[in-house]
Amino acid sequence: MKMTKQWPSLLLAAFTVLSFSACNDWGQMDPPAGTDSYAKLEQVVEYTFDDETLDTETFQLSAYSGGTIPELYTDDEQGQVLHLNGGYARIDNPLTSKTIEEAVSMTFYVKQAAIVDEDAEEEEETESTEHDLEGALFSFQNENGTQRMFFTPNGWLSYEGADGETEVNNPSDAETGMLDDPNEWHYVALSITGTGYFVYVDGKKRINETITDFDFSKVVQFMAQTAYLYIGYGSDSQPGEWWIDDLKIYRNTITSTQWADPRTPTDDGGVDTSNFIQVGEEDCSTGWWAAFSDFFTFKESVHFGFYNYNDGATNNWENWLLVVTNGYDRDESGYSEHFVLRSDAYGWGDSNYSADGITSPFDWDTFCSEMDGAYVDMTLTRSGNTLTMRAVITASSGTIYNYSFTYTGELEETLGVFLTCEGSYLLLDPAEVYLEGEAFTSGSYLVGPADLSAGWWAYFSENYVIEGDTTYPFGFIFTNNNSGSGSNWENWLLVCTNGYERSDSGYAEYFVLRSDAYGWGGTIGTYDSANMTNGFDWDTFVSDMCGAKVRLFTSRSSDMVSVKAKIKTAAGTALTDYTYYQSGISTDEIGLFLTAEGSSLDITAVGYFPYADQIE
Repeated sequence: MKMTKQWPSLLLAAFTVLSFSACNDWGQMDPPAGTDSYAKLEQVVEYTFDDETLDTETFQLSAYSGGTIPELYTDDEQGQVLHLNGGYARIDNPLTSKTIEEAVSMTFYVKQAAIVDEDAEEEEETESTEHDLEGALFSFQNENGTQRMFFTPNGWLSYEGADGETEVNNPSDAETGMLDDPNEWHYVALSITGTGYFVYVDGKKRINETITDFDFSKVVQFMAQTAYLYIGYGSDSQPGEWWIDDLKIYRNTITSTQWADPRTPTDDGGVDTSNFIQVGEEDCSTGWWAAFSDFFTFKESVHFGFYNYNDGATNNWENWLLVVTNGYDRDESGYSEHFVLRSDAYGWGDSNYSADGITSPFDWDTFCSEMDGAYVDMTLTRSGNTLTMRAVITASSGTIYNYSFTYTGELEETLGVFLTCEGSYLLLDPAEVYLEGEAFTSGSYLVGPADLSAGWWAYFSENYVIEGDTTYPFGFIFTNNNSGSGSNWENWLLVCTNGYERSDSGYAEYFVLRSDAYGWGGTIGTYDSANMTNGFDWDTFVSDMCGAKVRLFTSRSSDMVSVKAKIKTAAGTALTDYTYYQSGISTDEIGLFLTAEGSSLDITAVGYFPYADQIE
């Protein structure tokens, strides 16, 4: 199988000037290793509020008129937390000593008191489900308060700086419902990027704003450089009563590891691992060279996402290992290794292997304990004869480590790769194992504007060209955003073509498939609705698709193309798989792209997914 991506015609002209080809294999247009800027995710600080008293050197405490000074409070669910009721705290900005490449992120637990209607006559009516939307949960400000950025329980983000002003989600315009259910603890994860911001609440995406009329990198750099961070202060409205716990601040964009709700009753930080692929014995008795992941071949890139467990190992090497070969599997004649790379910044390989290619930030005093339960987000990319491994590791403590390795040698056109382990075991996330693909930060690859104004046949993903039969399904992973109350067709559409770009004279379609179990044939296709299955509830379909996570896979075998959509609602409910197949595919290549109408698709990954059938 082979996949290339084609660019829209306007971009094609620009790339031609730069001597690029729109039909090159993935990776051929990437700069050489070491010349790109890599935005590192790092937890800068954590405030747990677990000490016996508040450190007044860290927290400068104040009260509004008629309010009280913030204090520590013992909560039945969270333990010791910070209670604010007419007061606020100021902290010297912990980000000022860090380099912020692309984003500032925060995670925290928050509970708000409901607004009490003191005039209600009946006792059961005295407590409302309403809560404060305008008081700042936190803000960043300069020394004299003339410049500020604040964020409220409505997701209202307001910025007033020397370089301009902007605001989004002012509650006087619209209520987002971001923090529904007062008097309950919520887990909030927020990233403010150069293009806007997104918010997850209790593991579910509640806000995803892409800003086109203001340079949001100004907001990011203001947060990184200004003097103070305030808790419970910063807007023009005094906040209501609320509680906060486990405030963490990160530089750059958080991932699913951080926005997953840690309270979800599973073994792995809020992630259900029941369908994960296990490598090694669960009691960590796995010996050397005894357990292996599946073997994959690749030309340009591989991505793995997995949890690493070592049961409190005392030896640094009792964790994961990455093996890259000459394209042959272990039991095949001709097998040889380019390198074996251990988790603990150690490795070996052929004559081109050099330990000088390793970069790691580990603390060896805590390495073993932090790797027990750590999540590893690993990408292996190729540029010519150079391979680069980058692993973003979220330790069990929450600390983020960036571990990288670069290898240069005489590489075959097709390479092999697998994982192994010793004295440990791995759990691979089937949705995070893909080949010849690419990952995108949320909001960076949108099909259709975030304001859902996409008209018919106006916005498109890149055109991905598949050559021949597929060994593994080719997939798009994206969040489908709609208004929640529109028409059934205001969601994603998949277009299958003969591989040509839309603007090319030879362009032709086999079929167009809509999200709502509807489609039609193109100039060279014979669409048949009898080949379609779904189990949608049409009374709830539109709302079900609002914020839904869609995993859309396409496979080809000879003259048949099959499509399967695996969908989870924003609330985490899995819908019945939606499938379609069509025969009569006659061209060597097919093209696949997404479009949207009255919606916006936030694509986070594309590629070939070997475990597509195991994704839930």
